[in-house]
Amino acid sequence: MYTREKILKLLEGILSSRKLFLVDVKIRKGNLIEIFIDSDSGVTIYECADVSRAIEALLDRDTEDFELRVSSPGLDQPFKTHRQLLKYIGSKIMVKQLDGSEITGKLEEADELHLLVKPDRVKKQDDGAILIPMVTVQYAKPYISF
Repeated sequence: MYTREKILKLLEGILSSRKLFLVDVKIRKGNLIEIFIDSDSGVTIYECADVSRAIEALLDRDTEDFELRVSSPGLDQPFKTHRQLLKYIGSKIMVKQLDGSEITGKLEEADELHLLVKPDRVKKQDDGAILIPMVTVQYAKPYISF
């Protein structure tokens, strides 16, 4: 069975030469390898196919069979990397905190320790931006409204 560490090592050069970054790698039962990639400007299906071909060329199906899936993380998925958060500065996100509370609003700033979110509903007397320590965040993800 292929290991996550082996796939991560193979991905290093492949992604950096394509201006892509890794969000996550999952190895599931039956040797299903799932790779989630992103870039600062979004990922196309052609880029996913290109990465898939590059990885597949480095793996030996004769030695060990596998199924490979390469995609971008879905909009309904929580952010897994700090770089994903940076990509969403200026956009609407939803933050679920460890205490169960949720804040929906525009992501103003993000660093390794805090998120600054301007909630949708703010009082008129202040700008309403809330500084949220990362240690209190269960997850954050893009907010999708219809």
